[in-house]
Amino acid sequence: MSIAGTIESLEIVNFQRVSAVKIEPTNNVIMLFGQNGEGKTSVLDAIETGFCKFNAKFIKRPIKDGSGRADIKIKLTDGTFLHQKFTPSGPTLAGTKPDGGKLGQRDLDQAMSMLGVDASAFTTVGEKKQLEILLSIVKLPFVPAELDAEIKALEAKRLLAGQQGKTIGDFNVDNGLPTDEVSLNDLLGRHREAQEAVTQRSNMTRAVQHWKSETERLKHELADAERKAVEAEKNLTALPLGEDPVWLQEQIDGAETSNAAIRSNNTAREQAERKAALLKEWNTFDSQIKAVQQRKADGLATAEMPVEGLSFDEDGVLYQGIPFSRASGAEQIIVSAAMIIATNPEVRTMVIRNGNVMDEASLQVLQSMCEDNEFQAFVEFVSDSEDHEFRLVDGELA
Repeated sequence: MSIAGTIESLEIVNFQRVSAVKIEPTNNVIMLFGQNGEGKTSVLDAIETGFCKFNAKFIKRPIKDGSGRADIKIKLTDGTFLHQKFTPSGPTLAGTKPDGGKLGQRDLDQAMSMLGVDASAFTTVGEKKQLEILLSIVKLPFVPAELDAEIKALEAKRLLAGQQGKTIGDFNVDNGLPTDEVSLNDLLGRHREAQEAVTQRSNMTRAVQHWKSETERLKHELADAERKAVEAEKNLTALPLGEDPVWLQEQIDGAETSNAAIRSNNTAREQAERKAALLKEWNTFDSQIKAVQQRKADGLATAEMPVEGLSFDEDGVLYQGIPFSRASGAEQIIVSAAMIIATNPEVRTMVIRNGNVMDEASLQVLQSMCEDNEFQAFVEFVSDSEDHEFRLVDGELA
């Protein structure tokens, strides 16, 4: 049979500064008042020692000065009974389960929160451990480390694309220029062909003139000359006109200048296209990063955190958007208490030290948390007021 419940009765005798104290809680939040050195902290230490394994490092002198032994007796609401006894020879745990069976420290350890009973434990374990504990409690639809690694990889790609784009600079592209350079060899070949056509036409023109002259000179051979003239005219008509060699010479003379402009423009065009491609690549990675971040945000939005306003990033736990270590003392207590509750231990009791940092609002939040989760919190306050239910004076309840 397992252990479960809160403290129904707490009895402490000669433990540290406490002489004799018996508390039977009637509320979920039990407030212990008194001036410094009157035994409040000793009561909290007794509760922690009663449940958790005795730690001689932190409690060096458990037995009150002048006494031979110390006793801590705890009865839980399920009938479980614990008796921690301290003598000069050392501590002894005697306990019984609700069914009457023997209870040992292993049974207690299994019934306790991983954070123990001291709410301040969560505030002292360090940022990485705090995050580890939170992630062990909260069920998320993603693995935070994998998501952060994915974002880092995309950020590196986005950065590289941006850096490469910046090194390219800006280029003016003349879209009126062609992309292909003029072929000088082609122009030279066409020029030769044009010159040959001119020569042919010139020669043929001289032939026509010759035969016309011969026709005039040689009347007796008129018929034959006219026939030859007709044939020459036919041949002349059949010849192609060809390209203008003067225009081609102009193209040849300006080819290198034109090609230099085309080469420069093509280089500018390539760089501009490369820059545009890098910008597109940057935007793609940026969109992917935002999508992953949104997936993370959506996952966090659906996750049930131990307390509203609690979240985390790769560095640690956040509360209301700031690192947990920078939260106020009252906020740290509320979050730490919520963390113990969220571990859902069978022993549903915790102790809260330095309750003076809490105001009425935070105390009300603590009260509601404990009531809603059937939990119990013992809180110490430094006060010289006499108007309190549990007020300690010189190690006893006044």
